[in-house]
Amino acid sequence: MKKEIKNITLVSIFLAVNCFVNVANAGIIPIGGFGVNSNFIDNGVITTEYRADGTVWEWLDLTVTNGISYNSIVRDLSDDNILNNSKTLNAHAGALIDVNGLSLSNASGWSSVSALEVVEMFNAFFGTSLVNGQFIEGNGIVQSSFIEQFISIFGDTYIEGNFDNNPRYSDLDFSKRQVGWASGQTSDLQKSRGTFSITRSRTFIVSDKDFVGNLGLESDSIDKIGLSAPSNANSNELFIGTWLAREITPVPEPTSIAMFTVALLGLAVGRRRRLI
Repeated sequence: MKKEIKNITLVSIFLAVNCFVNVANAGIIPIGGFGVNSNFIDNGVITTEYRADGTVWEWLDLTVTNGISYNSIVRDLSDDNILNNSKTLNAHAGALIDVNGLSLSNASGWSSVSALEVVEMFNAFFGTSLVNGQFIEGNGIVQSSFIEQFISIFGDTYIEGNFDNNPRYSDLDFSKRQVGWASGQTSDLQKSRGTFSITRSRTFIVSDKDFVGNLGLESDSIDKIGLSAPSNANSNELFIGTWLAREITPVPEPTSIAMFTVALLGLAVGRRRRLI
């Protein structure tokens, strides 16, 4: 009997400790992720990134913010931390429809991110060693399927911009596969030199050659990831969004909670038997 009680207690302690660790580190990567390590989960308008440091970030789809100026997004978030047009966004009509269509949970808690944070996210997704301010083109990138994955879950700002404001290019064939580019501005701002002082934002892009090349844009006819030309932070750029992210606390999986409960019951049974 004592041996049986001891075994029950040891197993229960093992389960309890194991489940406690799982609950504490609830950022368990679900099945079906994207990227080289499958640690990016597509949740519709939000992409969840399970990071190497154990934190979990969410990224807002770029098609929500493309066609809206960077500075007006920052102003809109500054009062109540909600993307809700409370500060009159400088945006195209189609972009405002996207913002107004967000639920409160999907509109809340966002912050603009730095160029370095976007670079880190790129490296995690593509398995590259991109450094801040670097472009990787052509053969320097992982296979094109990852480029297409990225654009599909983070948002195709080129296609969205066209749908919001009618096709810009007469040779754009919407019957073909729709993968263009995902482009967004960061919180890294700089003043341009010249007669007019314009605040520009460092912009990062992921571009797919198989689609963009069909437009006759030779400079964009190969896969690209990295830093693009700076964008006017006050302008509602038609094909450029803003990188917005938020850190979340993952919810423990039901299976972990159930195992933890079983472990506690086992400890209780073992204690009761010792008292009897």
